[in-house]
Amino acid sequence: MDILESFQQQVTQRGSDHYYSFLYCDDDLKKDLLLLTAFLHTLADIKINANDPQIAQVKYQFWQQEIAALGGQGSPQHPLSQGMQTLMGKYSLSPDLLVGYLEGQVTNSQYNAYNHFGEVVQHCHRESYIPALLQAKILDCQDDNVVKFAHDLGIAVALVDILQHLRRDTQRGCLYLAKEDLDKAGVSSQDNLASQENLTKVLEEYAKRAQGFYSQALNHLSDSKKARCLPFLIYAKLRFRLLELIQEDGFQVFQHELAIPAIRKWWLAFRCHHRFRL
Repeated sequence: MDILESFQQQVTQRGSDHYYSFLYCDDDLKKDLLLLTAFLHTLADIKINANDPQIAQVKYQFWQQEIAALGGQGSPQHPLSQGMQTLMGKYSLSPDLLVGYLEGQVTNSQYNAYNHFGEVVQHCHRESYIPALLQAKILDCQDDNVVKFAHDLGIAVALVDILQHLRRDTQRGCLYLAKEDLDKAGVSSQDNLASQENLTKVLEEYAKRAQGFYSQALNHLSDSKKARCLPFLIYAKLRFRLLELIQEDGFQVFQHELAIPAIRKWWLAFRCHHRFRL
């Protein structure tokens, strides 16, 4: 296994949501989607794994240089960047999208609290919209409606991520629930969230909003596009099955992080493939 394959496997190991979402792609397409996912996850993980802001800043600067090299300003040094260079030529991917994604990651790393839900939506947009656009480009399913689909699905999935990782994020000093929503439910962001009964009301509302964006996203996607966008649909099905488990568990997200068993993920992916295949 070379170093590039190692990076790909770190974020798309067997049993992960990405593994099953790409399960029915042909080998070349799967390899390209894995590479894109590994590259984007490497950027996104900086704010999670770098506890020291100065270390995070050094890492962001390195990737800014790498992305600039992908735009023609030098030669990329990192194996993932070198792989992306080939990918960008193959699919005519714009380096501006990668610049925008990294800028979004830097912005998100600078904010650990949000006053209004609209700001949370902007956070979700920066996290998930550009990855969805790049995937759509690789899948050759990009048109105006697919762009709208990618936007709304990205926000929906990011809201599920907020609920799933609430304990982890609050432990590192980040709260992605809007202050106005907490205030409305009588929840204090200054106190221990896990001990406040009314927090469940806020989490229920965020689950409803995620489902609303998900339904809105599906309405943008015509039947003729669903087969080509199958990886999106499988990934969304897995994320929203997880949301169902969180709801059924009474939003006990501070007690444990739930996970879908691998065999269940395979079954959900198979059903999506059977329903939407070409």
